Amino acid sequence: MTSFEGWLFNEDLALKSKLQGIAVPTDVNAPPTGRPVKVRYRMPNTELGELTFPHLIIEHMDILRDSSREHRGWIQLPYAPYGYEGWWGPDDDVMDPSLSPYYTEFPIPMNIRYRITLLSRGARELSAIVGRLMQIDRLPPRFGYLEVPQDGTIRTMELLDGPAITYAKDGDDKSLHSASYIVSVATELLPQEIRQFARVTDLHLT
Repeated sequence: MTSFEGWLFNEDLALKSKLQGIAVPTDVNAPPTGRPVKVRYRMPNTELGELTFPHLIIEHMDILRDSSREHRGWIQLPYAPYGYEGWWGPDDDVMDPSLSPYYTEFPIPMNIRYRITLLSRGARELSAIVGRLMQIDRLPPRFGYLEVPQDGTIRTMELLDGPAITYAKDGDDKSLHSASYIVSVATELLPQEIRQFARVTDLHLT
Protein backbone atom coordinates (compact mmCIF):
# COMPACT_ATOMS: atom_id res chain seq x y z
CA MET A 1 0.00 0.00 0.00
CA THR A 2 1.52 3.34 -0.99
CA SER A 3 1.66 6.40 1.22
CA PHE A 4 -0.66 8.25 -1.16
CA GLU A 5 -3.69 6.07 -0.49
CA GLY A 6 -6.07 7.99 1.72
CA TRP A 7 -4.61 11.42 1.00
CA LEU A 8 -7.41 13.93 0.36
CA PHE A 9 -10.06 11.30 1.13
CA ASN A 10 -9.29 11.48 4.86
CA GLU A 11 -9.55 15.27 4.84
CA ASP A 12 -12.81 15.10 2.87
CA LEU A 13 -14.35 12.69 5.35
CA ALA A 14 -13.15 14.74 8.32
CA LEU A 15 -14.65 17.97 6.97
CA LYS A 16 -17.99 16.33 6.24
CA SER A 17 -18.05 14.81 9.73
CA LYS A 18 -17.25 18.19 11.30
CA LEU A 19 -20.25 19.83 9.64
CA GLN A 20 -22.74 17.09 10.51
CA GLY A 21 -24.99 17.02 13.55
CA ILE A 22 -26.56 20.49 13.31
CA ALA A 23 -30.32 20.79 13.87
CA VAL A 24 -32.42 23.96 14.10
CA PRO A 25 -36.01 24.25 15.49
CA THR A 26 -37.10 27.12 13.24
CA ASP A 27 -40.66 26.18 12.21
CA VAL A 28 -43.72 24.38 13.58
CA ASN A 29 -43.20 21.43 11.24
CA ALA A 30 -39.66 20.73 12.47
CA PRO A 31 -39.06 17.60 14.59
CA PRO A 32 -38.86 18.10 18.40
CA THR A 33 -35.06 17.92 18.23
CA GLY A 34 -34.91 20.45 15.39
CA ARG A 35 -34.70 20.20 11.63
CA PRO A 36 -31.43 18.41 10.70
CA VAL A 37 -29.00 20.10 8.33
CA LYS A 38 -27.85 17.50 5.81
CA VAL A 39 -24.27 17.55 4.50
CA ARG A 40 -22.91 16.22 1.23
CA TYR A 41 -20.39 16.85 -1.51
CA ARG A 42 -21.56 18.43 -4.74
CA MET A 43 -22.00 16.00 -7.63
CA PRO A 44 -21.63 17.23 -11.24
CA ASN A 45 -25.00 15.85 -12.30
CA THR A 46 -27.01 16.90 -9.22
CA GLU A 47 -29.92 19.22 -9.88
CA LEU A 48 -30.80 21.83 -7.27
CA GLY A 49 -34.43 20.67 -7.19
CA GLU A 50 -33.35 17.24 -5.89
CA LEU A 51 -32.05 18.73 -2.66
CA THR A 52 -33.91 18.87 0.62
CA PHE A 53 -33.51 21.92 2.83
CA PRO A 54 -31.60 23.01 4.79
CA HIS A 55 -28.45 21.57 3.23
CA LEU A 56 -24.69 22.11 3.39
CA ILE A 57 -22.86 21.40 0.14
CA ILE A 58 -19.07 20.96 0.05
CA GLU A 59 -16.99 21.24 -3.11
CA HIS A 60 -13.28 21.27 -3.88
CA MET A 61 -11.70 24.46 -5.13
CA ASP A 62 -7.96 23.80 -5.44
CA ILE A 63 -4.88 22.31 -3.75
CA LEU A 64 -1.95 24.70 -3.36
CA ARG A 65 1.62 24.35 -2.11
CA ASP A 66 2.28 26.39 1.04
CA SER A 67 5.88 27.61 0.69
CA SER A 68 5.75 29.34 4.10
CA ARG A 69 5.76 25.90 5.80
CA GLU A 70 8.44 24.25 3.67
CA HIS A 71 11.59 22.64 5.14
CA ARG A 72 14.33 20.29 3.94
CA GLY A 73 15.92 17.22 5.48
CA TRP A 74 14.81 14.05 7.24
CA ILE A 75 12.38 13.99 10.15
CA GLN A 76 10.60 11.64 12.49
CA LEU A 77 7.06 11.85 11.16
CA PRO A 78 4.79 12.84 14.09
CA TYR A 79 1.72 11.05 12.71
CA ALA A 80 0.83 7.80 10.97
CA PRO A 81 1.31 8.13 7.19
CA TYR A 82 -1.57 7.30 4.89
CA GLY A 83 -1.80 3.53 4.57
CA TYR A 84 0.33 2.82 7.65
CA GLU A 85 -0.83 1.69 11.07
CA GLY A 86 -0.79 4.02 14.04
CA TRP A 87 1.51 3.14 16.92
CA TRP A 88 -0.95 4.26 19.59
CA GLY A 89 -3.58 1.98 21.08
CA PRO A 90 -7.33 2.48 21.48
CA ASP A 91 -6.89 3.08 25.23
CA ASP A 92 -4.22 5.78 24.83
CA ASP A 93 -5.50 9.17 25.97
CA VAL A 94 -2.77 11.06 24.09
CA MET A 95 -0.84 10.13 20.96
CA ASP A 96 2.86 10.67 21.73
CA PRO A 97 4.56 11.88 18.49
CA SER A 98 8.02 11.05 19.90
CA LEU A 99 7.15 7.33 19.72
CA SER A 100 6.54 7.40 15.97
CA PRO A 101 8.48 4.67 14.11
CA TYR A 102 8.22 6.51 10.77
CA TYR A 103 11.00 8.59 9.20
CA THR A 104 10.99 10.42 5.90
CA GLU A 105 12.04 13.59 4.13
CA PHE A 106 10.04 16.66 5.06
CA PRO A 107 6.65 16.34 3.34
CA ILE A 108 5.55 19.05 0.93
CA PRO A 109 3.11 21.34 2.79
CA MET A 110 -0.15 21.87 0.93
CA ASN A 111 -3.45 23.62 1.55
CA ILE A 112 -6.78 22.19 0.40
CA ARG A 113 -9.38 24.85 -0.26
CA TYR A 114 -13.06 23.99 -0.03
CA ARG A 115 -16.19 25.98 -0.77
CA ILE A 116 -19.08 25.27 1.61
CA THR A 117 -22.54 26.49 0.65
CA LEU A 118 -25.52 26.55 3.01
CA LEU A 119 -28.93 26.44 1.29
CA SER A 120 -32.14 27.20 3.16
CA ARG A 121 -35.76 28.06 2.39
CA GLY A 122 -36.19 30.48 5.31
CA ALA A 123 -34.20 33.54 6.39
CA ARG A 124 -34.70 32.73 10.09
CA GLU A 125 -33.51 29.19 9.52
CA LEU A 126 -30.45 30.45 7.62
CA SER A 127 -29.52 32.85 10.44
CA ALA A 128 -29.81 30.10 13.05
CA ILE A 129 -27.50 27.79 11.09
CA VAL A 130 -24.99 30.56 10.30
CA GLY A 131 -24.82 31.33 14.02
CA ARG A 132 -24.15 27.68 14.81
CA LEU A 133 -21.47 27.42 12.13
CA MET A 134 -19.55 30.35 13.62
CA GLN A 135 -18.90 28.45 16.86
CA ILE A 136 -15.36 27.27 17.61
CA ASP A 137 -16.13 23.62 16.80
CA ARG A 138 -17.40 24.40 13.27
CA LEU A 139 -16.26 27.31 11.06
CA PRO A 140 -15.04 30.03 13.45
CA PRO A 141 -13.47 33.29 12.23
CA ARG A 142 -10.18 32.26 13.88
CA PHE A 143 -8.59 29.28 15.62
CA GLY A 144 -10.36 26.82 13.32
CA TYR A 145 -9.23 23.21 13.34
CA LEU A 146 -10.00 19.88 11.69
CA GLU A 147 -9.54 16.56 13.46
CA VAL A 148 -8.44 13.74 11.15
CA PRO A 149 -8.79 10.49 13.15
CA GLN A 150 -7.19 8.29 10.48
CA ASP A 151 -3.72 9.68 11.23
CA GLY A 152 -4.31 11.15 14.68
CA THR A 153 -3.73 14.77 13.62
CA ILE A 154 -5.49 18.05 14.32
CA ARG A 155 -5.07 20.33 11.31
CA THR A 156 -5.22 24.08 10.95
CA MET A 157 -8.44 25.06 9.16
CA GLU A 158 -8.57 28.73 8.22
CA LEU A 159 -11.75 30.56 7.26
CA LEU A 160 -10.74 32.58 4.20
CA ASP A 161 -14.12 34.03 3.27
CA GLY A 162 -17.69 34.07 4.48
CA PRO A 163 -20.35 33.80 5.42
CA ALA A 164 -21.43 35.58 2.22
CA ILE A 165 -25.23 35.68 2.40
CA THR A 166 -27.59 36.00 -0.56
CA TYR A 167 -31.37 35.93 -0.94
CA ALA A 168 -32.93 34.79 -4.21
CA LYS A 169 -35.64 32.68 -5.88
CA ASP A 170 -35.20 29.26 -7.45
CA GLY A 171 -36.65 28.04 -10.74
CA ASP A 172 -40.02 27.39 -9.06
CA ASP A 173 -40.16 30.95 -7.69
CA LYS A 174 -39.56 29.70 -4.14
CA SER A 175 -37.34 31.50 -1.67
CA LEU A 176 -33.78 30.19 -1.65
CA HIS A 177 -31.38 31.73 0.86
CA SER A 178 -27.70 30.85 0.91
CA ALA A 179 -24.49 31.48 2.83
CA SER A 180 -21.15 30.54 1.31
CA TYR A 181 -17.78 29.97 2.96
CA ILE A 182 -14.24 29.25 1.76
CA VAL A 183 -11.94 27.31 4.09
CA SER A 184 -8.34 26.16 3.79
CA VAL A 185 -7.21 22.91 5.42
CA ALA A 186 -3.51 22.23 6.02
CA THR A 187 -2.19 18.94 4.68
CA GLU A 188 1.08 17.40 3.51
CA LEU A 189 2.13 15.48 0.41
CA LEU A 190 4.33 12.66 1.63
CA PRO A 191 7.43 11.42 -0.24
CA GLN A 192 7.29 7.91 -1.66
CA GLU A 193 10.08 6.70 0.63
CA ILE A 194 9.06 6.21 4.24
CA ARG A 195 11.37 4.29 6.55
CA GLN A 196 10.04 2.40 9.52
CA PHE A 197 12.27 1.52 12.48
CA ALA A 198 11.47 -0.56 15.53
CA ARG A 199 12.05 1.39 18.72
CA VAL A 200 14.19 -0.01 21.51
CA THR A 201 12.01 -0.57 24.57
CA ASP A 202 14.36 -2.61 26.83
CA LEU A 203 18.13 -2.66 27.26
CA HIS A 204 19.70 -5.63 29.07
CA LEU A 205 23.39 -5.39 29.98
CA THR A 206 25.45 -8.35 31.17
